[in-house]
Amino acid sequence: MDEQCTALIGRQDQVSAVVGALTDARSGGAMVLAPAGMGKTALLHALMASAADRFRFIRLAAGTAAGMDVRFGALTPMLARLPVGGEQAVADVLRTVLGFVGTDADLRRRPVIVVDDADELDPGSARVLARLAAGGAARLLVSARPGHGQADGPAAPAGGGRLQRVELEPLTWEQRDEFCRAELGSPVLSGSIRMLGEASGGNPRSLGLLLEEARRTGRLVQRNGVWLLLGEVPAGSPALLDATRLELLRLGQADRAGITMLALMGPVRRSAAEQLVDPETIDRLAAAGYLDPGGSDAQLRLTPALHEESVRRLAPVGLKRLVHRWFGGPQAAPLAEQQRLLAVRWAMDSGEPVPEGQLLVAAEAANAAFLPGTALAIARGGTSSAAAVQLARAHLYRGHLGLARSLAWQVIRTSGDPEQVAQAAGLAAQLVQHQGEGRAALEELAAAWQAALVRMRHPAGSIPDCPGVELLRLQARHAGGRPADMLGDLDRLLRSCADRPDHVQALVLLAEVQSAAGLGVQGTATVMQALEQITGGADSGPVPVPQLRIRLARQLIRNGELEAAARQLALLEESGTAAMLVLGGSVDFLRAWLALKRGFVRDALDLLAAAVEGLRLCDPEQLLPCALGRAAAAAALAEDRPSAGRYAEEFGALAHHGPPETSLLAQAHIARSTALFGGTSAAVERLADIAGSLAGRGLPAAELEVRMLMIRLGDRDRLGEMIRCAGAVEGAEAEIYLGLARALRTRSGKQALATAEKAAAAGHLMVAAEAAAQSVRHFAGEANHRLAKEAGRFLQNLRRQWPGIAGPRLPHATSRRQLTRRERDVAVMAAGGIRTREIAARLGVSVRTVEGHLYRIYEKLDIRSRRELALRFGREAAAGPVRPPSSAQVIRT
Repeated sequence: MDEQCTALIGRQDQVSAVVGALTDARSGGAMVLAPAGMGKTALLHALMASAADRFRFIRLAAGTAAGMDVRFGALTPMLARLPVGGEQAVADVLRTVLGFVGTDADLRRRPVIVVDDADELDPGSARVLARLAAGGAARLLVSARPGHGQADGPAAPAGGGRLQRVELEPLTWEQRDEFCRAELGSPVLSGSIRMLGEASGGNPRSLGLLLEEARRTGRLVQRNGVWLLLGEVPAGSPALLDATRLELLRLGQADRAGITMLALMGPVRRSAAEQLVDPETIDRLAAAGYLDPGGSDAQLRLTPALHEESVRRLAPVGLKRLVHRWFGGPQAAPLAEQQRLLAVRWAMDSGEPVPEGQLLVAAEAANAAFLPGTALAIARGGTSSAAAVQLARAHLYRGHLGLARSLAWQVIRTSGDPEQVAQAAGLAAQLVQHQGEGRAALEELAAAWQAALVRMRHPAGSIPDCPGVELLRLQARHAGGRPADMLGDLDRLLRSCADRPDHVQALVLLAEVQSAAGLGVQGTATVMQALEQITGGADSGPVPVPQLRIRLARQLIRNGELEAAARQLALLEESGTAAMLVLGGSVDFLRAWLALKRGFVRDALDLLAAAVEGLRLCDPEQLLPCALGRAAAAAALAEDRPSAGRYAEEFGALAHHGPPETSLLAQAHIARSTALFGGTSAAVERLADIAGSLAGRGLPAAELEVRMLMIRLGDRDRLGEMIRCAGAVEGAEAEIYLGLARALRTRSGKQALATAEKAAAAGHLMVAAEAAAQSVRHFAGEANHRLAKEAGRFLQNLRRQWPGIAGPRLPHATSRRQLTRRERDVAVMAAGGIRTREIAARLGVSVRTVEGHLYRIYEKLDIRSRRELALRFGREAAAGPVRPPSSAQVIRT
């Protein structure tokens, strides 16, 4: 996208307001007000380019470019006819400017004087332009920064009442997303956009420069058409440092020192900040838009007008040393996590000694903020097991799985600190997931943890002594299947967990087990209980809270609680932006799964393309096999053969397919995609085998998903199994699937329509569309035109309300051998162009009977018109008319 269009992203309302002000006879023009970097200049340029046919724009320069110390310096281009000696008279200057403005013969275009950074106008030019706007001879279009400007100039508040104020705010999350996609020109992993957007604060200039730097340094790369970050967002760039330095130079010395001090302190209460920064300086910085005051004694923080990290990098060593010592003094309030990290950074930058305990606290804070590079730099000098744990976690977040594994196992085998062994075991369990290992690896880890406890004389002979070991064993059992057999043990473990982190993680595992066992209602209740504890600030131990949210959101989607899952994903993206370094691929996968449930196949394909690449980098929940499987199935549904084949091939090349449930579900979606190439019969048989394997492992929820795939491929022979499975699974989604299966089995249009309405209310739009289409077919087959129209209207309204829904089509068996002889005769005659009434006369039956035959023929052959029928039976129809069969030959259906 070109620079002009990029400048207008998120600014359409402001553009409309400016154009409205320029055409309003009661207005003197518009003043675009915003701090540095918000796109004032770019907006003015875009407006001038897009509205040149409506206005005659006259550009003037302000500031040093116009000679700010020269009276009327900004007006110099308009003063060629100024009388000699008139340069000191405001009236002469004003008359000359009016003459210049009125010289253009094009009366259709209203003159508009454009001044960027009008707060830097020389006082004389400012007064003349203000009078020009007040008199209505020309409109003004000026930009300015808050808290600046001449008292009687155009940049004064509201331009003396004549200029309409138009303020530019930081880009919203949606606008940052649009900006990045426009700049890069192809799909981007959502987590990468979140991280870049967070680092920029929504400042368009900062965001553009960070994108440029990330590409230049190879941190932002394109893989298979998808852009993604390979690590942390760059701390800054030379261009961003230069822009920040220039912005700081605009400030007086006291303000420059004050803003730098506040950047080094991080978010801090005003009462604390005033110990180092003069209150008047704070007020001036807030009025100029550099500081968010946040209330009387709330947290002070820099606005996006300045890139905070660049301000810190430009800070003198002396200020860093001063702030570090202030952090350690009695006058500072208890430090927040971010400030503990900043204290160590400034100590290291200024050469101050830092105790190892303080280093470890800072390394832990860096890992909690998903800043592995910072954590490695801080913890690298440590020698304790606690330092090894933080190094292992940082290596895990950076994708150095071998180093992380080595350090974690070293702590488990040698440390004498039970807490550090527990953290190392938690990390090792995450590495098992990352590396695609299964039950045996988890059991080995549990045994090693217990051996470490015995070595430290902390016997794990009973659950209350070390619930973490038992939790790990149960996790290993869950990886092997048969979740219902674990419920009693998990219940006992939960009752014995006195430690809150263990209790939270046990709740998450219980939700997963209940959902897999088909107890969706109970699983959802457990999810909500776990979320309540997490939201209440409960520590989750060695597993980060964002990762637990991912696992819980996954269960909500599985249980059909789509709105609740969407809320959790939105909350995770808003509050856990830094976690996108690790969880970006997982989030996009879950969003794609939601889109598929709702029937938005094209949206899901875009998300899955990004998710697959993100999960290749970091896959903490073994979701890559699922992502490839669902991507192949979605591509098949969209009839995108190249993509379906590519995803299926990539799935086959994976070294690990995850635990049995994950592997079998992924294989099921791959099997569904093969119907696009080799026909549905083989695909349905393969799906039936997978469904049987899942049933044998006691995984009814996964089995139900596979049997729904079979229905979508036209399987009607196993509807009884589908009804049995759906009846054994709890939850709204299972009830919807059960209703659809019963409607198909009984050929009930009313039940299909009721199922469609229920599915639409629950947000399951694809099933709603499928059930509605089935209802139309049933009613049409019964020649019940009134109800067929009603069902058709429902389907049309659904499409109108949600235009991205995939085509509502339920395929049926495609073999002509399944037609009865009478149906075959009717098909041949209809294919030959014989009307329904004539077919009825030839066969000696009623017209309604023939219509019923045609409905069943269309249903069995998955066709919708006589034209399609002619393509199938054209040769037989051309061979000659069908003779009326004898009564002995009729096969009744």
